[in-house]
Amino acid sequence: MNKLSYAQYLYAGSENLLSNAKLVITETGFLTEFLNQHSQRTDRPFCFILGAGVSRSSGIPTGGEMAQVWLREVYDAENFDGLSLEKWATPERLGIKDFDLRNVASFYPQLYRRRYGDHEQSGYAFLESQMEGKEPSYGYSVLSYLISETPHRVVVTTNFDNLVADALSIHSSRFPLVIGHDALAQYAAVELRRPLVAKIHGALGFSPKSQPHDISNLPDGWRTALGRILDRYTPIVIGYEGNDGSLMGFLKSLPPHTPDRVLWCVYAPGANPAGCLKLVSKDVREYVQSRRGRFIPIRGFDELMAKLLTKLREKGSVPDLYERLKERARQRERSYDEQQRKLFEAAVATEVHDRSKEVSAVSDETDPSLTQAVSEIAESRKDKPWWVWFSEAEAATDVVTKERIYLEANKALPNNADLLRGYALFVDTELADRAKAEKLYQQSIKADPRDWLSLAFYASFLETDGKMDEAEDHFRRAIAINPESKYALQNYAEFLKNVRGNKVYAKELEHRAKTASQA
Repeated sequence: MNKLSYAQYLYAGSENLLSNAKLVITETGFLTEFLNQHSQRTDRPFCFILGAGVSRSSGIPTGGEMAQVWLREVYDAENFDGLSLEKWATPERLGIKDFDLRNVASFYPQLYRRRYGDHEQSGYAFLESQMEGKEPSYGYSVLSYLISETPHRVVVTTNFDNLVADALSIHSSRFPLVIGHDALAQYAAVELRRPLVAKIHGALGFSPKSQPHDISNLPDGWRTALGRILDRYTPIVIGYEGNDGSLMGFLKSLPPHTPDRVLWCVYAPGANPAGCLKLVSKDVREYVQSRRGRFIPIRGFDELMAKLLTKLREKGSVPDLYERLKERARQRERSYDEQQRKLFEAAVATEVHDRSKEVSAVSDETDPSLTQAVSEIAESRKDKPWWVWFSEAEAATDVVTKERIYLEANKALPNNADLLRGYALFVDTELADRAKAEKLYQQSIKADPRDWLSLAFYASFLETDGKMDEAEDHFRRAIAINPESKYALQNYAEFLKNVRGNKVYAKELEHRAKTASQA
């Protein structure tokens, strides 16, 4: 073979650099490619391959940061000669071939074994301590939307944490299929009805894999499952550096057409193409190039997900994740409060029933421990619960006392829809003040626009006033929010029969009311 001349060598080198530079696209370019494939190639959804970098903004250290901790602890325990870390941390002392202090992250499994090799339970405990109590960052809210409400339903991760599943619990009503052990890999399907989280290095509580022999090769079950997934899905890689032999080795072993391409995000804010490529290993660079892929320098996981959500709005409506989060929190609060109210009513009803017997002995039906427990629940709350106020008002024997209690209650809890509704009903039926009652109903609905009982009660109120169109609108809103409301169904059925003459639909609503599960 003839030797290259110096000029030919320089030309070849420049061509290679130019070729490599074309491997890198901007975030804007990535977002455009995502949107185009999302809207134009519905048969080719994306999947997400996540590494430790995505958990950093949630307060969980990266693998490299944990490797630094283990190296320092080994150094502190064994440095009898008083050497600096730079002089002490040699391949010979650590027993780690080719160890390089400048690239500690790539020796994560070897350092884990060096630190915990003879007492791995301590290693598990350390990992659990790093992930205990951590909350998913903003990016996970967008990810949970994508994997629960779009075709992009798969997450493959080397992480042990539960942030993806936690985010789904917080932001979505869809529960995921989480596969955290090799023995379950066969259940990682391609056609999915719900989100899939494939934890290929295991999950906390299932002997997560950190030893070199554990993460050097991917088990056959995972190879089969991920092969099927990547034959269908285009991977977006975020926070993963390709330092393990298992996933990276598996990706390189796949046929040239699997996956169709790969989009590999690199934490490199403001980097030009050459600067971005310097941050990835040769293996990763060659792999991405062989799969017609692209590198994307990003500022971080949260930032990328925020831009992605904004980009999706160009092709249609996207939910307001913040408002949905608040509504889910309100729903949980209402549900919890309702359960406490039912316990309270059960205890109060028992007491009233026992008193009606007019006997001095304690009834067999009395449950003193329940009464005490419910009393302690009410007393432990910062504000007196609305249902305690309501019970006191309803127990009052005269309207003056009853109104005084309602006024005190609404002063203490001015934006409680249940109290405002109860007060409105009292003012209407016992004080006969229609104008004041209407204002209270309106306040109740304003306080909680999704309180179906307030909507249904106000609908009946409007019907009595002859405001039929408004009444029907409120009946419909109540049933749309809660199709299981017996009160709303029954009263709307009567409205349809008596006012609209629609007996067919009225009969259907009456039938639904008979099996309705709520008041």
